[in-house]
Amino acid sequence: MGKILKDRYELLTELGHGGMSTVYLARDNNLGSYWAVKQMKNNATNELFAFKQEVELLAGLNHPDIPRIVDRIEDNDDYYVVMDFVDGVSLSKKLITEGPVDEDTLINWSKMLCAILKYLHTVRSNPIVYRDMKPDNIILSQSGRVKLIDFGIAKECVRGAVDKGECYGTRGYAAPEQYKNGSNILDERTDIYSLGCTMFYLITGQTPGKAPNACPPVRTINPNLSEGIQYIISKATQDDPADRYQSCDEMISDLEHITELSYEYRESMRKKLLSFCLCILLALVFTGVSIWGYIRIQNDKADKFQSSYNMGFSLERSGDYAGAADYYTKAISYNGQDYNTYVKLFNALLPRDNSEDYAEGTKLAIDQMCGTYIDNPSSAMYKDPRLMFIVGKKCIEVNEISYILKASEYFSLIKESKMYIEGQYAFVNLEQYQLIADAMSNTIDTQDFNGLESAIRELEEVNNNNSLSLEDRLQNYYTLILIYSTYPTTLENSYEKIQQLGLEAYDLINRNMDDENFSFNSIYPLYEMLAIGNYNAGLTATDESMILYFTQSIEWFDHLEELYKISDNDLYIKKANAYEKMFAYYTRGQSAGTASRDSIRLIESAISIYEKIYEKDPSFLMCRIKLGFAYAEYANATNNQKDITNAKDFYSALSSDISGRYQSGMSTTEIFQWNSLTDLMSNYGYIADK
Repeated sequence: MGKILKDRYELLTELGHGGMSTVYLARDNNLGSYWAVKQMKNNATNELFAFKQEVELLAGLNHPDIPRIVDRIEDNDDYYVVMDFVDGVSLSKKLITEGPVDEDTLINWSKMLCAILKYLHTVRSNPIVYRDMKPDNIILSQSGRVKLIDFGIAKECVRGAVDKGECYGTRGYAAPEQYKNGSNILDERTDIYSLGCTMFYLITGQTPGKAPNACPPVRTINPNLSEGIQYIISKATQDDPADRYQSCDEMISDLEHITELSYEYRESMRKKLLSFCLCILLALVFTGVSIWGYIRIQNDKADKFQSSYNMGFSLERSGDYAGAADYYTKAISYNGQDYNTYVKLFNALLPRDNSEDYAEGTKLAIDQMCGTYIDNPSSAMYKDPRLMFIVGKKCIEVNEISYILKASEYFSLIKESKMYIEGQYAFVNLEQYQLIADAMSNTIDTQDFNGLESAIRELEEVNNNNSLSLEDRLQNYYTLILIYSTYPTTLENSYEKIQQLGLEAYDLINRNMDDENFSFNSIYPLYEMLAIGNYNAGLTATDESMILYFTQSIEWFDHLEELYKISDNDLYIKKANAYEKMFAYYTRGQSAGTASRDSIRLIESAISIYEKIYEKDPSFLMCRIKLGFAYAEYANATNNQKDITNAKDFYSALSSDISGRYQSGMSTTEIFQWNSLTDLMSNYGYIADK
């Protein structure tokens, strides 16, 4: 512990080790960020060769739920790889401590895992077969997403060819074709089998057996499970690959329509089909009457369209956006040619500022517009350039690779469209947004940062033009701040630009907030991004500029609280952290009881926030640890016996809980913070030994 690699990566603690390798938690002393560092002896062994193959494979991948390789280091007899640190718990450990998961959770995780596997199977001309899908290799992150780790036996497999290498896999999860006497023809269906076995274990708590019939029907184990989940797991784990799902898209489709796999649903569809056939027969009989009534029907549709549109508009003005979306959807069903109705629908589907999960709500709105209209060949708005433009800009706002790739695709299609070539519609800032999407869609090693900087400078210049609409200017501010926040260490003066652009947007919002036509609905995520951007700048600063950044961060948190109630504890705790960090800066090196009154007010502000979060959620362990820090620092600052006793009592109670109910479920970050608190208590002399 304590070794520093490449003058920047400090090894803090061991996360785990195997026969030939060890994984450490490391801090980047240049940036203040945390990474996982995997070490292996640099010798000419098969294990090192296989490890380097894993590294080369991962280095060529770019998916948000697959760890990135960011650095490789050779140091004497050791070979180190620096990669994303996934802070979370494996699904196998989670199941051991909490038992089988509920069906909704399993479906959610399975769709995420299907998306990861789909990426691996399609990113190259031949599929990359993971070969070792199991609960031990899946990490549930603090954000609630599942991440796939340990690509040690992943391999690009030629479709249809026999794999002549060694047989790898984990008994109970490996597909029949992976075993020594199997076909050894590996493709997408091999991973689908292992995913099905993983689902079986997570929903039943029972380890799958060896093929054939490795996973018995799950309803024989738990009759309360649905027919749909039993069907999906059984199909995925068929012995013959031809009987399984043939692709992850097929499996995702069934996961998204799981209720349609039940007997009751199929019976209902059969009855509807009979009714439909009867209606067709009647329609043929009355064809003549239908022709006579065609004009009347068209007039009726026009009336219903206008009525639905007006009702949607009225509900939108009253703040009922869900109701407005329903009526705009009805209006489209009566007249699919009116572009403005689609714009109104998209705005109604987008989450409002006080949404619990703005990013997820935005993705749902984008997915609905793309799946139902833009990417649907039967829709009147199929590949409509105008609709692709407004949805594409929102895709960049989501800032996930799959959505940025979609934005890049849409912007390219717009430039090929007749509407763009003939100048029939003003696509404001299209050139800049396409450059931004193209640059952000590459991996960190291949991104064109010169092109990105050029695009954002042009966008800044254009945004100073008052001829742009208020909505366009604020959308541009959002995009610019998002990009500077995404690449703070790569783009020049990022943190200064974040604050400057934020103040300009803040002034524009305040001047137009009372206008009844003001429709910008991203104020909350904009202010949140500004608060976190300044907070991150404070974490990386090593001089007095840290105080400026933390002060600005607190101001943006205050702006948020002026307009909304902050319900995200992880976000709210950052505000308390900012106060605590400033207090620590001002009191560094001071002896007990010598802190100024201004410094003490800072730690009091932090304590006040931590206590409110703790009162709201007493099980929030990280908040309790941070509150323990604040109590200890406050006691040392005042050197008051009552405050010292309070810090000791709080630490004692927390220590008892950690050795009891929290012991098996603590994340690596929580363990690291707890050890740091113990060190602090020991340094202050509040406990005898660490």
